[in-house]
Amino acid sequence: MFEKIQCEVDGLSNWYKIENDGAFVDIIKGWIESDKETYLRHIKKYDVVVQAGGYCGIFPRLFSQIFDIVYTFEPDPMNFFCLVNNCQSENVIKFQAALGQKHEMISVVRQHQNNRGMNKVTTTPYSKIPTFCIDDLRLSACDFIQLDTEGYEYNILLGGINTIESFRPTISVEDTNENIKVFLDQYDYKEVDKTHRDTIYAVG
Repeated sequence: MFEKIQCEVDGLSNWYKIENDGAFVDIIKGWIESDKETYLRHIKKYDVVVQAGGYCGIFPRLFSQIFDIVYTFEPDPMNFFCLVNNCQSENVIKFQAALGQKHEMISVVRQHQNNRGMNKVTTTPYSKIPTFCIDDLRLSACDFIQLDTEGYEYNILLGGINTIESFRPTISVEDTNENIKVFLDQYDYKEVDKTHRDTIYAVG
């Protein structure tokens, strides 16, 4: 079910992943080809990053070498197992939970068995995984918010209004839409860049 592979990225190797999961290689490729360079171009400080869609821990592990503290959220238990094994650094704070606009229990919906990075969340009477808001963290700093949550990014941003108002972090979303643009425009954010799949917003 799980495998350990040798794949050196930014000096890090020995990665845990789920067998036959094609998302792993795609995310690594994106980091090398565009993500890292684009993120660093627009981030002004490196104290705290909040990351959701932790998947198998690729982004939080790589961020742990750049930021003082990484908060990462991943609701899927199999992804979270790999995330924990990949992110052994003490500066990675790991939550088997979702981020959202309100406190509720959710379930994970697996869209593709061979792409665990495309999982979505839903609410049912039998849901058991908690949802937190970014504002629940009561951060003393926030420099970057990176969201890869298959269309749930807008809900997460609504749960981080106080954090966004206080710190004006650079924000990366995989699935941007008009709601996100209108919301961030209230806080003087502008679209400043794109990676191969993410849109980057920063205060103009």
